[in-house]
Amino acid sequence: MLRKGILAAVTAATLGLGLGLPAVSPAPARALPLLPLARGQLRVLLGQTGQWQPQAGKPLTLTLISGPPRGGHASRTTAFVALQPTARACAGSARADRAPLLAIPDFYSPGHLVAAGSPLAPDGGARRGVYAASLAAGPLTERGAVRACVWLAGRAGAGAGAVTRLIPLLNGLFGAAVWSLPGGNGYGLDAAAVGTGFSYAVDSAVCGRSSAGPRTSVGEGDELAAALSLGDLDCAADGSRFAFFSAHGDPLGTIAYSEADARATPAVFGHLGGCELAGVDGLSLATARRYVAAVGCRVARVLTAPYDEALARAHVGEAQVDGGEATLAPPGTAVDLVINGA
Repeated sequence: MLRKGILAAVTAATLGLGLGLPAVSPAPARALPLLPLARGQLRVLLGQTGQWQPQAGKPLTLTLISGPPRGGHASRTTAFVALQPTARACAGSARADRAPLLAIPDFYSPGHLVAAGSPLAPDGGARRGVYAASLAAGPLTERGAVRACVWLAGRAGAGAGAVTRLIPLLNGLFGAAVWSLPGGNGYGLDAAAVGTGFSYAVDSAVCGRSSAGPRTSVGEGDELAAALSLGDLDCAADGSRFAFFSAHGDPLGTIAYSEADARATPAVFGHLGGCELAGVDGLSLATARRYVAAVGCRVARVLTAPYDEALARAHVGEAQVDGGEATLAPPGTAVDLVINGA
């Protein structure tokens, strides 16, 4: 899980700019809906409760999310789940599969209906008839991706047929993005990596004067989040060049962003690596759609959360993948945007 707003050491002096650079504070937790799921449709969420961040080597929570059951006698259904290498196909029954099984008894019981009080939707934001249950999955040893096999059956030996999902493991994924803040009065920067740290340095130009900032490290599990404001007397050619490096010092790439970019209409986005999704928070839906496309992902659905007065109506509160909040995703991932609604 990434922690935002911890890099108070990122200052205007560090960047060599005569500009304010406050660290962005983390947004307060909001009650968000799960995916609208059809009858019998399943999602497998790996991360922590409510979070989508599947990675190997870390204790994970597995959350199974389902629409209403397809058949009768659903209250006696157990959800059997196996997480295994992608090269291995799911067996015809849970008992026949060679991977260790996780089991959620009575999955379609009333106690698993998502409603008020659920940690997945504490204000009852989920669609009617959505079931969800979580359990500890332990650390994964696979690399690259894992196959999730889910059997919904009364017993492990029943030939129920498995629902299968390939889940990418994000270890080592890095992403960074720079974008214009509302009103064109500055630009925001977010960068994060999964399962590793990284470092960055900023070269800046202010009215013809160039300066180079020191290289600063960001620890594993931390996220760089900052905002740069633009003054009325800044020169048109002012800008910054953000260079990023791996934990071992290898170059990851650079993003160059200028004052002209920050004031452009429509907004200009700078991007490096995977899809850095934290930047959608607070954007209008139209701008968030362009942001997601610019960082290399695609918008699948637009979901509406219960209205929160801390956020403008119809503006985006977060990005989701498989029903969990996602701040970083591999390129090409289908992303849901959650907007603040009635």
